Amino acid sequence: MNILIACPISKRAVEKLKQKHDVICAFNASEEQLISLVYDIEIIIFRNGIKISPKVIAAAPKLKFLIGASSGSYNLDIDYAKTRGLQLIHITNPGLKFFLN
Repeated sequence: MNILIACPISKRAVEKLKQKHDVICAFNASEEQLISLVYDIEIIIFRNGIKISPKVIAAAPKLKFLIGASSGSYNLDIDYAKTRGLQLIHITNPGLKFFLN
């Protein structure tokens, strides 16, 4: 899978994901930077403070999952994500184990 990690997460998790997936790390990227990176992305991993706008989602036709890698609310238009049929998954760093196998 093609994964964009838009925020710092565990270095171990990043390395493990890179073993089996194509991973782009764009920590704290601007909206314009995210738009330029997401065309082939299937998963975006993000945390609070990172805005995943409708423009970013619209620029990612292959996007399937939005993974919120923390608890709490996100800068995300959930209604728009739902209209695209995207799954929003809330996990903590230990929860990334699901995607590491």
